[in-house]
This record gives sequence, structure tokens and C-alpha cells, in this order.
Amino acid sequence: MNYIKSFDSLRAIAVTLVIISHWLPQNHFLNFLPNGDIGVDAFFVLSGFLITTILLDNRGSELNDLKHKLILAKNFFARRSLRIFPIYFLLLIILYICQSYTHISLKHSILYHITYTSNIFFFIKQDWEGSMSHLWSLAVEEQFYLIWPWIILFTPIRYLKHVIIGFICLGICSNLVLYYIFPGKVLYYILTPTCFDAFGLGAIISHNLKYEPQRYPQIRKYVVIGILLSFLSVCILKILNPEIYLLRPLISFTCAYLILILLQEKSLINDLISNKILTFIGKISYGMYLFHNFIPWFFDNFLLFISKSADIKAILIQYQINNHNGLTPFILKYFILIMISYMSWRIIEKPLLSFKRFFS
Repeated sequence: MNYIKSFDSLRAIAVTLVIISHWLPQNHFLNFLPNGDIGVDAFFVLSGFLITTILLDNRGSELNDLKHKLILAKNFFARRSLRIFPIYFLLLIILYICQSYTHISLKHSILYHITYTSNIFFFIKQDWEGSMSHLWSLAVEEQFYLIWPWIILFTPIRYLKHVIIGFICLGICSNLVLYYIFPGKVLYYILTPTCFDAFGLGAIISHNLKYEPQRYPQIRKYVVIGILLSFLSVCILKILNPEIYLLRPLISFTCAYLILILLQEKSLINDLISNKILTFIGKISYGMYLFHNFIPWFFDNFLLFISKSADIKAILIQYQINNHNGLTPFILKYFILIMISYMSWRIIEKPLLSFKRFFS
């Protein structure tokens, strides 16, 4: 598919919302919305749309043989691996070697992180793991990548739409089912089936634009109805049982509607967000998401490291205590994160992406 600049802007907004939710306290005025949930679910919906579009564009005719589809699957996994694996595993290696300095213990979780099953580890543990906690969503994405190509490539086209709708329903219902299957467990919403509605909504947009483009206005109408029904469901569940987590469908339908707007060549939102700053941040957003939870530790310890005298250290420590959650440290850390992510992009990610040409 053609490059859509506003999608990079959407990635930039999504990753910034996640960073705000993790770096600032929940009672901060910038966290009046569930920023982390919005950012992660936006990534899921966008991934569902883009991955499905790539697979459908390459799938071609229903008559393509098994060998052709296997080659497509192989190329898909190779290209995804080149994009995702290098800096992810490099980060894990560095963290594992530097455990004694960073105080991030990977003794019990390293195998889960290596195999992209961090979300399962956190669910079993029923707790997060400090700076490693955000890796759950990368695990969900990777698990989605493992199954989705086979579904898109091998499901007959006449049934594909129904299968995708089934995944959306599975995602919505699994939140309720898992809540009752695992009573007392609160992290059931990070298991992959509960995210299928977000991926599926992106996928259904891709499917309809590919095979039923004339129904574009009708798609928008259905998505708006989904937003209204999801909002009503959230309100009802909050009254009946506040512990049930069903915010994702509402966010996902809203993000799906935003994607439909961004697909238009001319729209007010497109004009507002398609600027050089956001598209730049969007290009390096994967590194920003991967590294952001480690930046506060790096920032605080770097300041103490460069201070020579005990008096300066005492001032810095007091400053950190008083201003740790302020906007000034947030902005400084954000710029540090951008610099580190850009270096990662230029030195590691971009050169390796050139090898994609072997798997076109």
C-alpha cells in the first residue's frame, strides 16, 4: 500500500499518550483520560489495518497455489522480524548483562520476554514488573502476527469478512468470559484474545476497502454505531460491576473511525496532524515505545553521575524528589528519548530494513 503520512502522526500521538501515562502520576491533569489504554489500542487497530492490507494486496487471486501462499507467509515473517527483532533483543541482552547496575531482575522472566510471552508472565504473576511492564503489548502484537497471516492467506475470500467479524466478537466477549473464568484475577485484559477486537476492527476496514470500496459511507456509519454502543456498555458495566474491563472496544471503534478519516485525502484532522514533527516522531515510535520505561532511571542516575561534588548531588536529589513528576523533567526526558530512539533508527533499524528487498 502507499505510504500514508498521517499514520506516522497517529503513531506519534499514540506513543506520546503511553509515555504520559507512565511518566506522570495518574492524578496529573494530563492523565484525565486513560492515555495508556488509548495509545496501545490505537497501535493495535493500526496494526490490524496495515498488516491485513499488506497481506490482502499480496494475496492476489483465489486461485494462487499453496506454494505461493507459503512464500508470502515466509516473506511476511522475514520482513516483520527485520523490523521488530534487532533492537528488541539487543535491549534484552543489555538489560540482562547490566542487571546488577539497573536493579532490573530478569531471573524469572527472561524466557518469557525472549519468546514474546511477557503478557502471559504478568497474567500468571498477577503483577507488573517495573520497567519491563510495557513489553506485554509487544508480546500481544507478536502473537497476533503468528496467527493472522495464515487466516488472511488461507481463508476463502467469500468467508474472510465473517471470520474477521468473528474475531471482533471474540475480542469483546473474551473480556467478559475471562473475567468469570479467572475470578479475582485483574490482568486478564492483557491476554491476546481480549485484543482481537482492536486488531479485527483495523482488519475489517482493510477488507472492506479492498473488496467493497463502494460501501465506505456505510462502514463509517457502522463504526459510529459501534462507538455509541461501546460507550453505553462501558457506562452500564461501570454501574453493575466496575471490575469488568471493557474499555478497549470503545477506544478501538474510535480509533477505527479516526483511521477512516485519515484515509481521506482532504480532512481537517489530516491537515492538523500531518506535520514534520509528528511524522518524524512516528517513524521512530517503535524505539520510543521500547525504550521509554527505562529513560526515567537513566535520566536520574545520569544527573547524579555527572555531578562531582556532594553538595551538587544533594541538590539534585532534592530537586528530583520535589520535581520528579513535573513537566520540566518530563520534557527533558522526552528529548533524551527522542535522541536515543533516533540513533537506534539511524544506526540499527534503518540499515537492517534495507534487507527487506530480499523478501519483497
